[in-house]
Amino acid sequence: MQTSGCNSVEFYGVLIMKKYQQIEQQRRDATALIYDEWYRASKGILFDIRERELFRDIAGKCHGGLFVDLGSGTGRITEVIATFAKLTIAIDLSCISLQILKQKSLPNCVPICTEVSSGIPLRDASVDLVVSCQVLQHMREDEIISTLRESYRILRLGGIFAFSVYNLHYWRFGGEMERCGVDGSYDRRFSVDDIYYLAKHNNFHIQYLGYYKALPFRYLRNKVWLVFDKLVCSLCPVNKKLATYIFAVFKKGGQ
Repeated sequence: MQTSGCNSVEFYGVLIMKKYQQIEQQRRDATALIYDEWYRASKGILFDIRERELFRDIAGKCHGGLFVDLGSGTGRITEVIATFAKLTIAIDLSCISLQILKQKSLPNCVPICTEVSSGIPLRDASVDLVVSCQVLQHMREDEIISTLRESYRILRLGGIFAFSVYNLHYWRFGGEMERCGVDGSYDRRFSVDDIYYLAKHNNFHIQYLGYYKALPFRYLRNKVWLVFDKLVCSLCPVNKKLATYIFAVFKKGGQ
C-alpha cells in the first residue's frame, strides 16, 4: 500500500467519512494547537499522568518492534509508547493534529492521516502493539468492528491491542449507551459485556480488563491521589460504578 507525503504528514487513501466523523475531524483540527494544554487543564494533570502510565506499562512489556497508535491526535500517548518501539506509526484523521505531533520530533515515528476503520496501511502480522486511547468511543458499531478486525490483521501472533473507552456502568452516564451532541458529534459507552463481545467476535483473548479515573482529578494535584484512585478502581463492585473509563488489553492468539 502506498502513501503520499504532504506537509510532512503521510496520507493514505481518500478520506471518505460519515457526517459525525467529519465533525470529529473538524473539532480535532480546530483544537490541535492547544489540545495538549487543554487536555491537562480540563481533565487534570493527575489524570493525564495516570492515563499515560497505563499505556506506558503495556508498551514496556512488548519489547520493542513496530507499534501503532490509532487515533493518536497530537501524540499524547504516542510519546510514551514510542520510547519502547523501534518504529511507531501514529494514525489520525486530523492532519493538523498530526502536524503538531510531527513537530515533537519523536524518534522513529511516522504520522499517517487516514480513517482507521476504512483500513490500516500496514502488512498482515507486522505489528507488535496497537494502542487506542479514547478513540473507539467516538465510532459507530460497524466502524468499531472494522477497526478491531484491521488491528487483528496487522498484529503478529501474540501481539497486543490495548485500548480505553467510556465505562457505561459509570453512575453519571445513567446507563445511556449513546450520546449525540447538538453539533452532530457522537459518543458511545461500553459495558463489560461489550468488551467480552468485541474480544470473542474478533478472535482476541482478554489479558486484562480494569477501570480508571474515579476521582475528580481536575481539582487534585498531590500524586498520592493516584494511589487512592488505583485502589478504588480495583475494588469490586464499587469500581464499576465510580470509574469513568474501562482499560482493556487484548491478545492475538491465533485462529
